[in-house]
Amino acid sequence: MSALDHRSSVDAAEQLPDGTTVQLRRVRLRDLDALSSLAARGGIVCEEFELARLVRSDPAERLVMCATTVVDSTETVVGIGVIELGRSATMPSLILVDPAYGRSLARWLAESLVDRARPAA
Repeated sequence: MSALDHRSSVDAAEQLPDGTTVQLRRVRLRDLDALSSLAARGGIVCEEFELARLVRSDPAERLVMCATTVVDSTETVVGIGVIELGRSATMPSLILVDPAYGRSLARWLAESLVDRARPAA
């Protein structure tokens, strides 16, 4: 059993210092537009193929998680994080958060990824 098998696809929530509650879940194919919007809010220009690689990653090799919150009654992706799985999974290879949610979201997302990538003891 891998370290990921015992967790649900949505299994973590965090309340940020500003009171916003965010949840963590695995990225989905239908998140492409949301990821493009997130990158734009962060001032990053991404090609569609780059984002498609994230949502189509092999879950045995790479863990890609989204941080979401509800904005105007709609789930909104406010962060994405990537960590390569394996023995040396000690830090995420990508953390991108909406600038409106800041460092506390980035820190929580990074810590959550590292925790999930650790091999089960």
